[in-house]
Amino acid sequence: MDLVEEAVDCVVRVGAVGDVGLVAKRIGAYTQITCASPKYIERHGEPKTLDELAQHLAVGYVLNNSGRVRNWEFVVDGETRIIAMKHKIAVNDGDSYIAAGVTGLGLIQSSSYTLDPLVKSGALKEVLIEYPSFPRVVSVLYAANRHQPRRVRVFIDWVAELYSRLPTFQINGKTS
Repeated sequence: MDLVEEAVDCVVRVGAVGDVGLVAKRIGAYTQITCASPKYIERHGEPKTLDELAQHLAVGYVLNNSGRVRNWEFVVDGETRIIAMKHKIAVNDGDSYIAAGVTGLGLIQSSSYTLDPLVKSGALKEVLIEYPSFPRVVSVLYAANRHQPRRVRVFIDWVAELYSRLPTFQINGKTS
């Protein structure tokens, strides 16, 4: 999205910021968790290791920018291990992705803050807990050469406060 051309004040972006001419203010980070529905586990079993994922299905998530299905990432000995999951269904909408996982169509991997309520309710079970993801940085981006209206500063402060309330996480004993 071209913020200046489209007259957008700011955007919230997850991941690396590569846009020249934009200011990025880091407002937080989150980790992803991997989950399965009780129905899926009953039918296919629960994966205990990353190698066992080869015998499992995932719900594919199609990335808008590339049209490809997103690979999964895990931390193993401080390094990122990327796994291309097999899938029979792929979607490009977050709500559909989670609904397919809850229905038992495959394993899903998404943000902990999105899936935690479903884990707490019993609709999903977190699996592969020993294999976390690296934190994903969340930033607010805005044009560097544009006067920042007060409403934008207030929004940035508000969303930063929301992210500060998210639980911290640990990777290899380091809290983030």
